[in-house]
Amino acid sequence: MRLFTLNLKGDYEWIKNVNIFIGKCLPLQFLYLFKNLLTSFLNTLDTIMISSLGDASIAGVGLANQVFFLFTLICFGIHTGSAVLFSQYWGVRDTKKVQAVNQMSLLLSTAVSVVFMLLGILFPQEISAFIYSGSACCSSWRRLLTSSCFKLCIYSLELCDDKCTSYDRKS
Repeated sequence: MRLFTLNLKGDYEWIKNVNIFIGKCLPLQFLYLFKNLLTSFLNTLDTIMISSLGDASIAGVGLANQVFFLFTLICFGIHTGSAVLFSQYWGVRDTKKVQAVNQMSLLLSTAVSVVFMLLGILFPQEISAFIYSGSACCSSWRRLLTSSCFKLCIYSLELCDDKCTSYDRKS
């Protein structure tokens, strides 16, 4: 099925095809929008749950969210770049290169998550001294960083899975 078939004689059949395409893709996009909203709400939820513990704890959550945001930016860049290659190879039905691009993005994002996780577990004092030098905030930040850095691997795998399943549904 061709999406855009425009006849120069005034045939506007392409409008029907676009409406069918939008009708099929819009529910999927709302699901991804809702999932991304929940993922973004995670950091806000951390702040809400910690708010009763005091100002130093809230500041620690804010600093830990900065590290998570940096990790998210790196993984988003990896998966966005690989999605471009993924879609190009998918368009020409070169499944071997599609698998290679997918494996490379999965490997890179997992490596980045393991590096962030190991840095958060092994060197929390050095990272906290680099970001902020306040002593009351740093103890809360270190505890939160070491306890929440395990979610980074799961989050990177989720980003890769989102890219792959969205292409599977569109085909």
